[in-house]
Amino acid sequence: MKKDYNYSKNKKCPDCDKLISDEAIKCRTCFGKDHIIHGKSNKISFCKDCGEQLNMSACFYGTVRCRSCSCLKRYANKHNHPRFKGIKHYCIDCNKKISHNAKTKTNRCWKCFIKFNIGENNPITGRQHTKEERKLMSLLAGGTGIPHEFSEYSQDFTDYLKKSIRDRDNHECQVCHIKEEDLDRKLDVHHIDYNKMNCNEENLISLCLSCHVKTNYDRDYWFAYFNYIMENLYELSSNSCS
Repeated sequence: MKKDYNYSKNKKCPDCDKLISDEAIKCRTCFGKDHIIHGKSNKISFCKDCGEQLNMSACFYGTVRCRSCSCLKRYANKHNHPRFKGIKHYCIDCNKKISHNAKTKTNRCWKCFIKFNIGENNPITGRQHTKEERKLMSLLAGGTGIPHEFSEYSQDFTDYLKKSIRDRDNHECQVCHIKEEDLDRKLDVHHIDYNKMNCNEENLISLCLSCHVKTNYDRDYWFAYFNYIMENLYELSSNSCS
């Protein structure tokens, strides 16, 4: 129910001389100007601790401390601060400062961690999946449980076969003749007739990565070139045996 206000002809707003009710101090417009400017309080307040004048936003929300004093009060114990890092941690190899997460996981910085995990130190090095694991991996990939059933390569194209081809070619690229020891990776084993199911030794040859990429273009030339190399190779091996 709407409240009835009693208006007196003698009571007016002290700021604008507008007629107001007997209970009011000022008219609504002038009262709002005194307390709110652009949606924020116009009341001046000061910090409880340092006495610095607070901004309008702090006054509007009733804050009694400035931001600095509020942080000092809230985080008097540094362990409660969200940015508290705790004790400083250092890499055990290069003595470089590392994060708390790195300390709990590896005790090393990223560069030293990579160097440490190269070769025999890598937990994956030398590990081979069992038949059950390969079957499970095939099933998870949407297969029937037979490993490499949809692979472009034959199952005979094994690491042992690749190693034998590299040994036959003296671990040397048969195009540019760079040694495998001068590279940062093993030599690739290329299929001469581009049939990845044909894994006869006469159809395989060792190439570095750069030369292997070149063989994807002008295939007729490379097919003839590699056949010529393999013919000479087997001729030399037959002559040496005889």
